[in-house]
Amino acid sequence: MALINLSWMLSVGALAVAPLGPDAVRHGVVAALVGSVIAGCVVGALVRRRGEVSCPSSSIAVIYASLVAALLAREPAAGFAQVWASLSLSVVLAGVMLLAASRTGVSRLLQYLPRPVASGFVAGIGALVVLSQVPAVLGAGSRVNFAAWGTLIEQVRPASVVVGLAAAAAAWAYPRTRLPGHPLLAGIATGSVAHLLLQQWLPRSALGPTLEAVSLLATAEGAVRSTWADLTWAHALDTLVFVLPFSALLAFQAVMNAAVTAASVAALVGGRSDIEATLRAQGLANMLAGAACALPISTNAPLSVLAARNGASPMVGVASAVLVLVGAFAIAPVLAHVPLAALAGVLVLSGFAMVDPWTRVLARRARALKHRPALVELLVVASVAAAFCVGSVPLGIAVGLVLVLGILAVRLAKASQVACEPDLLLAPRGAACVHAQGVLFFANAEKIASAVTQAAASASTVVVDLRAVLLVDSTAALALQRVVGQVGADRVLLVGVRRGTVENELAQAGLLASEQRPWFDSREHALAWAGARCVLPHVLPEASNDHRLGPDSVPSGVRPHAI
Repeated sequence: MALINLSWMLSVGALAVAPLGPDAVRHGVVAALVGSVIAGCVVGALVRRRGEVSCPSSSIAVIYASLVAALLAREPAAGFAQVWASLSLSVVLAGVMLLAASRTGVSRLLQYLPRPVASGFVAGIGALVVLSQVPAVLGAGSRVNFAAWGTLIEQVRPASVVVGLAAAAAAWAYPRTRLPGHPLLAGIATGSVAHLLLQQWLPRSALGPTLEAVSLLATAEGAVRSTWADLTWAHALDTLVFVLPFSALLAFQAVMNAAVTAASVAALVGGRSDIEATLRAQGLANMLAGAACALPISTNAPLSVLAARNGASPMVGVASAVLVLVGAFAIAPVLAHVPLAALAGVLVLSGFAMVDPWTRVLARRARALKHRPALVELLVVASVAAAFCVGSVPLGIAVGLVLVLGILAVRLAKASQVACEPDLLLAPRGAACVHAQGVLFFANAEKIASAVTQAAASASTVVVDLRAVLLVDSTAALALQRVVGQVGADRVLLVGVRRGTVENELAQAGLLASEQRPWFDSREHALAWAGARCVLPHVLPEASNDHRLGPDSVPSGVRPHAI
């Protein structure tokens, strides 16, 4: 577990600082290792949940890298210490937000997030991981201008591409060999070996950069000292305002990771996970990580699932943190020979692997173009992922929710039926019954209004049967109110209004507030009451307090067959 965590931190550290260029990769690796140690000691000691592992994750690193790019775009001339101070402040602020989220129960709201939106969000993160690592795989530096193909071709180093592909291929094929170990380790090792072999025939400049020598203590101490030495209160306040949205995104992603991982681990080890306790511990750990200039921390789903399957103890996080620290010092001289293209190759594979199994099944169903629901949901996933890549997390979630609500409205409108049929038992012009079932809402409000109007044109009484209606929104209630006012309140009778939401909406629209418009338990009672009103108006009873007439409200002599 510690070796897997260590290799994961190498990749995540390179991903987090990709916009700063190859020279900053060693700082990113050290920051990831420090964050992993802090997460293991703090979260592991406080939560003690069997199978849950917290450390810097790729989904968090993508948002962190986006903040790096935004800071560089804001102040192109900013020095490394100034950028790192802004990043550290954002991590501290994200920790404060996680503490607040643990107190308010925000994690419970994620269960209402539609599955296509959540899957599209994760797929968008995977796409950003892939795109961010393309320059390192090509050996073309930290940024690639895809519009200038001529310049791009000049920057590409074929040997670096070979190293990246070798690492990705090894990580992809390793699980099929059933050998012990982890695909990430196999990919990095294969890429490093390929890099060393190619060095025998090619110059170093043709292969792309490596991690170079990493001094853990010196790098970590230097980062902390340079970051906080020249920070002023004015700059801190200005930075906090700028990084606030990114800190909120980091906290949101951490909550999502905790919720998803808790469900996966609970399915393997049983029991329920206390997400609020995890978020409290991660909030404290992120505040410490920010102070130590480390990467932000969240629950790592792949490592947690691996630990749960292997029956790891509740203290696996603490043990892993200690072993990661020892292993980092042990392999520090070897890190100088790890090529960035190998790390980028395994990260590209990890980005593609972020597409969850549900989305893959959806894609297979939609491939035939005959499974329309799957095609529609896949469109939502793709739209959310694209909006997240092009814009931001709020834009992606907003696009997804709008699409999901629109699809839901169309499906509910199709599932809900409104039908009109005549009933000639009543004189002089007969009666018509409008049946409605399902949900009456803004998408079919005009449909039931036009059905009532059409029925009233050929009948003296319109019975609106609502016994099969599960829900009525304000738009449908107001549409009924409008058509009742046009047709006449004494000609429209409501049947089977359910207690609760349906009754409340209709009462709020004024449809149940008048004693001249009682409502009935069944269509037969409404027809009898209408017939009695035509034939024997003097024997009709007065409406009850709740304006509801049941079987005993109509005298036995005025049943429809008696009329």
